[in-house]
Amino acid sequence: MPREAALVAVVAGAGGLCLGIVLGDLWRASRIRRARPDSRNEGAEDGGAWDGAGDARGGALSARPPCERNDSHGEQLRADEPSAAQKSSPHDRRSPEVHARALPVAHLRRSASMRCPRTAEASSRRARHDALSRSGRSAHSLDSLTSPQAELAADNARRMMAHERADFRSAETIFFVLRQMTEPSAAQEVERVVTPHEKLKGAFRRVKDGLHVMHVLHDDCPPPSSRSADAAANPPFLAMARARAVPRELLSADGVRRCLEGAELWDFDVFALDKASNGHALVALAEHLLLPGCCAQLGLGAAELHAFLSAVEGAYRTDIAYHTATHAADVLHAACWLLRAGLVPALPGDDNALLHLSVVIAATVHDVAHPGVNGDFLQKTSDPLAILYNDRSVLENMHAAICFRLLSGDDAALLAPLAPAQRARVRAWVLSMILATDMKMHFPLLARLAEIEPWSAESELPDDIATFALGVLLHAADLSGPTKPQSVVRWSRRVSEEFFVQGEREAELGLKVTDGFERATAGALWTQRNAAFVNFIVAPLFEAIRSATPDARLDGVFEGIGGSVAQLDQADPAMGVE
Repeated sequence: MPREAALVAVVAGAGGLCLGIVLGDLWRASRIRRARPDSRNEGAEDGGAWDGAGDARGGALSARPPCERNDSHGEQLRADEPSAAQKSSPHDRRSPEVHARALPVAHLRRSASMRCPRTAEASSRRARHDALSRSGRSAHSLDSLTSPQAELAADNARRMMAHERADFRSAETIFFVLRQMTEPSAAQEVERVVTPHEKLKGAFRRVKDGLHVMHVLHDDCPPPSSRSADAAANPPFLAMARARAVPRELLSADGVRRCLEGAELWDFDVFALDKASNGHALVALAEHLLLPGCCAQLGLGAAELHAFLSAVEGAYRTDIAYHTATHAADVLHAACWLLRAGLVPALPGDDNALLHLSVVIAATVHDVAHPGVNGDFLQKTSDPLAILYNDRSVLENMHAAICFRLLSGDDAALLAPLAPAQRARVRAWVLSMILATDMKMHFPLLARLAEIEPWSAESELPDDIATFALGVLLHAADLSGPTKPQSVVRWSRRVSEEFFVQGEREAELGLKVTDGFERATAGALWTQRNAAFVNFIVAPLFEAIRSATPDARLDGVFEGIGGSVAQLDQADPAMGVE
């Protein structure tokens, strides 16, 4: 009996304690309700966790559907909500929102961890909004800053909008410069930052008027490429006929040798070499760079090199304006110049020869068989290449596939003398460099370049950083044409012509014409838009490279950038393609 009496006493004491706690909570809640001032603005401060529950959000707790909770805190929260009688009482002038905010502060704080998903998402959005406000960004950038590259693209757009030149500030110029270089998420951020309200209204009017028609392929409307729909299963570019070897006497002519003497300079005129070599600048320059030193050190045959280079040059198209074998020769020159300037640290022994060989191969093939339209066009038209490569770096994957198809041929087995490990290393380097020339990788590349530690000419870089540095090198070389004053106008006119031809094909197919690709409206603006491209894409890229590689000798590049912008400002917009 004494034991049972003790147990009863314990239970009774516990019950009394619980009852006391409940009554205390009710008493404190009533005190808070009485002390609450009749103000809608102060309640949000106490609540803190209600995602801005005030007039602006209209967020009365009582008006929200209850979350699905199984814990005791949720039950207590619902028990403390004001009743329907309280909400409708004519003697209480306070609104339902004030009743909702009159919950005990402890319950308000606890409720932050048990909101329903929509409420939690709204809170997260509000926190991001506050962070953007503190950083000086506009509120409509809320949903789009999802990556460092999107942020870089948006900052580029803001710099262009603040530039002293009116032609650089125009929305059309900003779209032309930045949209080609960005992934969809970053491009969306650029559009939100730049697009004025009037332009949006105009776009809606055009859609309403039916001027933008979704492109659908019909039997009488074949894809823009010459390939059939079966090409995705058996891509014909891997079975292309090899070009005949370039006659050696063309490469040993006096004019070719004189032109190659200027290859040590950054402002090298590749057009003069192309003329002197009768259209074989790529073969002439590549052999000049590899023979005899690199090939002799690695045991590579001169005949195999000549066959491979001739096959690559023959695979470039001659019916387009910009992405030709001449462009490849210009990129090859820039890549080897940047390598000598110390952008990538030298490696010991044969590894350095492998590095040099990889740079030459990647630069030589980086645009092989380019169709004269960009990857976005291939995706929009469901081209077999886009299907084959799943819309991921479509052109770059094709260039790489052709490269190693040509390297594996019996008549051009250039890498056969190398050990398997050496061939694997060359392949990895070449693939990474070619894929880095995808213009959509520009801002991701800049973002990573800003994060890694700077390196010097004597640094021993880890394999992943060395591979990344090689990608930076070829990407910079690919964009180097506008930095060479002797040829900047010709290159700018050629790339603009290729854009205009793509714009015409887009219009023929009923597609929305890419910004800046309309010949009628942008045909007279190509000089200023290419100058904007140099100022806001090319120059910042080389500035970032100089910060990452302080020892690299890049003075010639920056001198060339200044001279190129001056040449573009003086160019005649009415000139034709040369």
